Amino acid sequence: MISVIIPTYKSPDALDLCLESAIKGQNKDNQIIVVVDGHYDLNKEVLEKHKDSIDVLNLEQNVGLCRGTNLGVYNAKHEHILIVNDDNVFPYGWDLNLMMAFEASGGVLAPNQIEPYPSMFSQFHIKDLGKTIEDFNLREFWEYEIDLSEQKLENNGSTLPIFMSKVDYLRIGGWDENYELGMVADWDFFLKCQLSGLKMQRTYLSHFYHFASVSTKGLPRQRAEQSGHEHAKYKWGDYIKHNPQNNLKYIWFPKILSLYFPKLKIVESPKSKLKKHKKTFVEIVNRLKDQHYRSKDLHKEFGIDTTWYEDNYFQIIEQLIIENYGELTSEAIFWWVYDVPTSREENYSIEEETSGKRHIIRTTTQLYNTLKKLKLLKKE
Repeated sequence: MISVIIPTYKSPDALDLCLESAIKGQNKDNQIIVVVDGHYDLNKEVLEKHKDSIDVLNLEQNVGLCRGTNLGVYNAKHEHILIVNDDNVFPYGWDLNLMMAFEASGGVLAPNQIEPYPSMFSQFHIKDLGKTIEDFNLREFWEYEIDLSEQKLENNGSTLPIFMSKVDYLRIGGWDENYELGMVADWDFFLKCQLSGLKMQRTYLSHFYHFASVSTKGLPRQRAEQSGHEHAKYKWGDYIKHNPQNNLKYIWFPKILSLYFPKLKIVESPKSKLKKHKKTFVEIVNRLKDQHYRSKDLHKEFGIDTTWYEDNYFQIIEQLIIENYGELTSEAIFWWVYDVPTSREENYSIEEETSGKRHIIRTTTQLYNTLKKLKLLKKE
């Protein structure tokens, strides 16, 4: 059986149709988890209507799409998970079709979508079966979708909904909760899947209907998208690109973090180079430290083991640190990231092997200055 995770915010009408199609269209009694990201009262009537067929995870405060989805996955009972937005409609027989396709694909599987408008995703089937919830007829959609169904897999499965194993989801760290409102978080997630060796394929055995952005209606979308792109660039560099086939392309791996280790194409003054080198060092070390302690907070608050150490993102960053700063400097960086608490009531220090002199470290900037003073940093 499958554990379905449906995050929802302020779209009770869309959620009602989504749940109706999921429940009536399944062949087995799957676990359907509705993650209510605040505004429970707004969705209460719909949740009560379907209460016998769903599990409700009520988050009293709005924590965002990414954290809400992660919490939903942590509560999944079954081996396989399906992540669906509340503005999707399930096709008839969705569970058996997805399991059948997954047996042939493995990795990450994306069922294809039907949308009423042409979109940037050329694989999506365009058919206007209703531009709004009120115009939509579930029976008509099911009859139309059955005729589209075919046993075909393509290597371009980097769109939602997402069907995969819970183990793989947790192994790569789930959704990055630093993306505001979830914008650009899907790109980030699929890149981590790709880097971890998971195949990403699309199945045409099952088509979900998508109303497009109903789930984010009323949210500050433009600001969230800008914030998401800034975080993606900050985290991954300039090499995430979205092509017309919706595949994430990355170039010159392992130099994927060009933001952190840029090849300077213009002549810069030594002072400017030094300033940029220092800023880059502090940013990447602080990012690694923040991610590490955020995972520990999740474990402390919810009793959840997120296995962040196995996250491929950490492995990539650590390898790049070693390549760019050397083994000895990397040891000092990893000590600072993993062994030194974020709340420090005492001073931490590095001791010189030859003289025995101790250098007090309170901040990442002080760590950089100390390593530079000890000539442990590669030349900028």
